[in-house]
Amino acid sequence: MRFPSRAEYKDYYFIKGKEWRIEFCKFISKGDIGECDEHDRVIRIKTGLDKQELFSTFVHEFLHAVVFEYKIKGITHKAIYTFERALVNFLIDNPTALRHFLQSLQLKL
Repeated sequence: MRFPSRAEYKDYYFIKGKEWRIEFCKFISKGDIGECDEHDRVIRIKTGLDKQELFSTFVHEFLHAVVFEYKIKGITHKAIYTFERALVNFLIDNPTALRHFLQSLQLKL
């Protein structure tokens, strides 16, 4: 699987109709490599990560945002890590799956 470079990430994404900005920062609180700010609807990712770590961090923080926007209760941080690893591993093991799903959606739209 080819992981996207930093330049390939959009400045924002929509989750449940709400705009979430993506910011790349030199420093993030508590020495983390990613952060999901529910109040300002911002996903922050530390600069300097390799492409795979950047992608995994994006997926991880995106999952936090989904949990927030859909008001999903009882999801622990450990569960977010598990979902992140499962999704990233699925995409690594099935590199054409996402393209196939997107093409299928476009045909149905």
